[in-house]
Amino acid sequence: LAAGRLAAHRARGTLGAIGATRAAALAADAERRAEGSDAAGFAQNGLALLQELTLLKARLAERRARHTEEQ
Repeated sequence: LAAGRLAAHRARGTLGAIGATRAAALAADAERRAEGSDAAGFAQNGLALLQELTLLKARLAERRARHTEEQ
């Protein structure tokens, strides 16, 4: 869980910096679960974070496509 905690910590900072607040909150929760040695909770939270990142990626791709069309 130590590596997962570090990854969640880094993700929290990066996601917060770009304004992805829901994803950052999920990463913060994953970090807390890893610190508390809650492997099952960490795994469950990781799935929720993966889903949120997938949605974020799709939204960014849509915005990029719209921006490209406007130019």
